[in-house]
Amino acid sequence: MLYELNHAGVRIRDLDASLAFYSGLLGAKVVSEAFIPASRTDCVYIQIAGGMIELLRPADPPAGSTFGLDHVAFMTDDLDAEHERLAGAGFAFSVTPKVAGTGRGRLAFLSDPSGVRVELLQREEEFRVPAISNGLVRSLDHLSVASDDLAASEAFYGGQLGMSPLTTLADYDEEATRSYFHFGIDTLELHHPATPDPGLPRIRHIGLRVDDVEETSERLRAAGVPIEPGHPKAAGDGTGRWCAVRDPDGVLVLFVDRPDLRDLPTTGRDDRADTDRPRGGTHDSDAPNGAAQNPDPGEGIG
Repeated sequence: MLYELNHAGVRIRDLDASLAFYSGLLGAKVVSEAFIPASRTDCVYIQIAGGMIELLRPADPPAGSTFGLDHVAFMTDDLDAEHERLAGAGFAFSVTPKVAGTGRGRLAFLSDPSGVRVELLQREEEFRVPAISNGLVRSLDHLSVASDDLAASEAFYGGQLGMSPLTTLADYDEEATRSYFHFGIDTLELHHPATPDPGLPRIRHIGLRVDDVEETSERLRAAGVPIEPGHPKAAGDGTGRWCAVRDPDGVLVLFVDRPDLRDLPTTGRDDRADTDRPRGGTHDSDAPNGAAQNPDPGEGIG
């Protein structure tokens, strides 16, 4: 059974620079460190509030490598059974179950209906620690993935992976629909623009919840972090305000000061009848420099 949205994987150039951003600035804590000998890659898990990010730093990246958000990972208590079930449902695996490159547990990789790279993990070790509070980030609000076909994405994450629906929000500024699914505190946003663009990053951004976006923006500026043009501003879905920055590898990081998504009214399938209402438009900060494409999908990550 799949039971946890464990982390977002990010391929990075410079571990010190990434740790300065996530740990030094945002208060993340390193909760696990390992090395993948086959690809000479550092594998460092950091935890922000209650959620985790995996930083992957190859010592000798191949020519043409791209960096940024690479995959979203889910935990299972029976990897072989999940592989058999999902393969039987017609999903192609780029990596079939194998020992992780770090030697810690086993993994497999497949793609969701929109081409998002999804990792399935089984291991005995628990890297996550009690939620970290540093006075800035309240929670890892969500991980956002592209959804070219909202119904197919909802069927995959809700029906196939067993995540529970939270709510659906219409963003009239971006003319997009945001559908949220979760395992406990870990939430995935399915971002569905009215006119999907397969050329945009498949994993769109990391969303962090803060108490006050204006105050957060000032703290980021004081630390020398550029704020994306036009930010901070009111969220197009009417749930608060938000601002956006880029991490050292171009990953889009959003700060939102809305209520916890689990405190917003829930919506069922019948409430989503107008998910195609928005017409056209894309995220004003989405550019391809925040998306990673692993040149070797068989590499032992994790």
